[in-house]
Amino acid sequence: MKVIVLLCCAFAVAFGASNSLWNDTDLDTLKTTVLKDYDVHVRPNNYKTATDLWVGMSVLHMEIIEATSTLETHAWIRMNWTDIKMKWDPAKFNGISNLRLSADDVWQPDLTVYNSAEDKIVDHYAKTNKIAYNTGSVLWVPTSKFKTYCSLDLKMWPFDQQKCDIKLGSWTYDAYQLKLVLADSPIELEHYYKNLEWVVVESSAKHNSRKYDCCPEPYEDITFSFTLKRRAPMYKAIAVIPTVAIVFMVLIAFWLPPDAGEKLILNGFACVLVCILLIYFTQLLPVMSAASPLIVSFYSQTLYLLAASLIISAFVINISRKKTQTALPSFIKTVFLDNFIETIFSCKVKSTGKAESTVEDGNAGSDNATQDWIRFAVIIDRIAFVVYVIIFICMGFFHLV
Repeated sequence: MKVIVLLCCAFAVAFGASNSLWNDTDLDTLKTTVLKDYDVHVRPNNYKTATDLWVGMSVLHMEIIEATSTLETHAWIRMNWTDIKMKWDPAKFNGISNLRLSADDVWQPDLTVYNSAEDKIVDHYAKTNKIAYNTGSVLWVPTSKFKTYCSLDLKMWPFDQQKCDIKLGSWTYDAYQLKLVLADSPIELEHYYKNLEWVVVESSAKHNSRKYDCCPEPYEDITFSFTLKRRAPMYKAIAVIPTVAIVFMVLIAFWLPPDAGEKLILNGFACVLVCILLIYFTQLLPVMSAASPLIVSFYSQTLYLLAASLIISAFVINISRKKTQTALPSFIKTVFLDNFIETIFSCKVKSTGKAESTVEDGNAGSDNATQDWIRFAVIIDRIAFVVYVIIFICMGFFHLV
């Protein structure tokens, strides 16, 4: 029995010696010493002493998603605080002044994105290592991905600018326990990867303190604000340039001969083009936007004008093609024909050889009535052209300028 006990003791001593030799490094000794009886769930300060937390952000990439009215941000969040439990004397540990620790080894602030649009509102940060210094200072720079709500104003789309915020604050610690402080450079864009659609034109950070209905203590937060401007070359080619073609198609239809059926074809094709663009906008832009983009309103109103243009064209074609014995009403002839209106629009219709032959056959009255109706149709086209030009200029001024 004594022999067995001696063998067990010898094995334990040998195992302990080998284990000590395997892990006996200055870093292991330091880590074991500073983390002995360390509780990661307890704030590393006395209850009545607030922990100062310096916060900064290095932005890597930003993108606005119109369909969900959110801002997606990739960034490095810089957090620095003092942990009095992590202090040590470098002279006792072979001059080691800093130590790399895993994310779960020491206490970390519960800094949360208040306006998060994700289901998980706590796990914003990657489990990267922390750097602890002998002075008690702890530095943590985790990679982060934020998806935050952003109230979009698409009125000037596609030449719009959007202002979005990222609001960071403690979820459970009030201002008396965790005090937020802006870093010397709260926002850095040095490592920013340029977005092909959005450009950051302005950024700022602001420290806020407020009281909520739930609690009498104040809670602090840091709000990072970004103004992003949209790059519009592609959208200009897709959405803006076709407006010029559609406007010219509508106006040209009024200059075609009054009996030309191409009027209806031209206006009908313009209607189809406008409908296709409106469907495209529906797929591209959020339907529940606070303000409808001006260019969408422009196309919608243009569709109404095209419908009116189709009615005018059908009426003009009908009266110019109809061979009638009925003379043009005298009041219409007085108002529109044989006066300055016809002179301004140069709507004199020359008699054709066919008309001359009909005169010789004694049908001059019928031919004159037909010519009057054609002159009246031309005047309607010209007046509609002027009215539409004025309307399009006003629409362009209010919607596109």
